[in-house]
Amino acid sequence: MTFLPNHIAIGVLVVIAGVCSAVARFPEVFPARAAPTPRIDAAGGICVEIAHHSIVSGLVCAPTRRELAAEGITHLGLPSDCAHVWPDDPLSKCSRLVFEDDRGGKCSSVRVEPMVGAARLVCGVGLDLNRATQEDLILLPGIGPKRAKQIVESREAEGPYSEPGDLVRIKGIGEKTVERIRPWLVW
Repeated sequence: MTFLPNHIAIGVLVVIAGVCSAVARFPEVFPARAAPTPRIDAAGGICVEIAHHSIVSGLVCAPTRRELAAEGITHLGLPSDCAHVWPDDPLSKCSRLVFEDDRGGKCSSVRVEPMVGAARLVCGVGLDLNRATQEDLILLPGIGPKRAKQIVESREAEGPYSEPGDLVRIKGIGEKTVERIRPWLVW
């Protein structure tokens, strides 16, 4: 079971992005091979982001949904009364749980939202090209601000991508770039 506050999770992502950037810039030092998607959760487990006004948001990973609730309440410092509003539906690996209090200060509801791009990548989930923001796309290896903007503009002008290979319609993105970022995408 793993807990990472957002600042640590972002730090991990920065390190991963730096390594990917070095691999892209110095191919003679780092021979080409498929880049594995990073994972911080147990195999077959679940990893979600939890937010509540009384705590710093953080990622919590556990093998089962029940252990996930216990980890969020115990290790993240979520108030214990939030256990009774834990979502009943199955959570996807890329869920963000936002716990809210009633007027009396008791945990009364939870809203399930999608995780932002950085948290998705840290959890090993990947980005959806048709939903990712420009800020999310910059996190992909070999995609800078200019290419990220072109990806979003192309998606808006020409319609959604049907597969990662559709990225070659953007000037400056070739098959090698597509293959480099393919492990970081979900379809």
